[in-house]
Amino acid sequence: MKFDTTQLSQKTQTLSPYSRLPTPCSLLPLLKLYNKTISQIVKLWNH
Repeated sequence: MKFDTTQLSQKTQTLSPYSRLPTPCSLLPLLKLYNKTISQIVKLWNH
């Protein structure tokens, strides 16, 4: 049985924690929503 290193490396790539990290594109709407929520809280706090 020949050991296939390319298959193994592909598996480790897909299983790496970095691949599960959200991309900046998916984080942008979240950041906008976060900013909106913060500004609303600040408005409520100031009143």
